[in-house]
Amino acid sequence: MIDLEKNVIGIALGDGKGQGFKAGKLSASVHAYLHTYANSRLSPSETLRKINNNMRQWCAPSNYVTLIYGILDLDSMDFHFSHAAHPYLLHYKNGTGEISGPEKDGGPWIPWFHDVEYPDEYIKLNPGDLVIAWTDGITEVLDQHDKAFGSKGVQLAVKKYIDESVDALAEQIYQSAAGFLGASLLQDDATVIVLRRRAT
Repeated sequence: MIDLEKNVIGIALGDGKGQGFKAGKLSASVHAYLHTYANSRLSPSETLRKINNNMRQWCAPSNYVTLIYGILDLDSMDFHFSHAAHPYLLHYKNGTGEISGPEKDGGPWIPWFHDVEYPDEYIKLNPGDLVIAWTDGITEVLDQHDKAFGSKGVQLAVKKYIDESVDALAEQIYQSAAGFLGASLLQDDATVIVLRRRAT
């Protein structure tokens, strides 16, 4: 989370390929570039484009990161976001109970070709609405029949635990995925972020 200006924050979630030193360097570089361009108040799509252009100059094609970056205006409760091969986001509409994902495919992972485009999207958070984002360590969990937990599993957990606090809901999504696997902990890196606009 990045404080951009009064009542405006940047929110990012990414997932790097691999482990060890190279993966650590990749994550640290994305973190540094993200803070640099976010603090310049670029749009989410332009921020991702610039990160991509910088990283493709030195990062091997076999190393890459998926990333979602958004800007939340706490006054208007508008969430403006873009993603690089990281479509793991849902919008829960409190008024109807509808749950939807990104409307656009987004752009490729980072790094990719020079000046690749990353489409912008917008979500209006009405009272009681939620935004849920996660890494693929949640949805790619397989049960004993090789069935994936998937975004459907996340949606079922959201509906079941919708009245919980945001922290408790994030934990319940994690535990639901772990239970689907038949374990108490997930083997892959798994992160869940939940944002909620207060109902009143």
